Amino acid sequence: MEINIRYSHKLREIVKKREEVVQIREQASLKDLLSLLSKKYGEEFEQYVYSGLRGKGLPIVFLIDGKNVSQLGGLETALLNSCVVTMIPPIAGG
Repeated sequence: MEINIRYSHKLREIVKKREEVVQIREQASLKDLLSLLSKKYGEEFEQYVYSGLRGKGLPIVFLIDGKNVSQLGGLETALLNSCVVTMIPPIAGG
């Protein structure tokens, strides 16, 4: 199935694009997608995306079709064909 991905801020610098469409197996979860992208974009991507999930920084906000996955199934949220996954890095202020 096809998943539309939109990257924001630092992630755009890492992947060198604003958005892309990737192919992933049917019944894949957000966790599966992140694993696929980590293999594609390497260690910098993986460390940046997972640092907040591992308690070493602020977590990235993941939206699926505009809905925050923290209010869905978290990383186990199922993806649907043609859905839009948006990754928004944390923004700190002072």
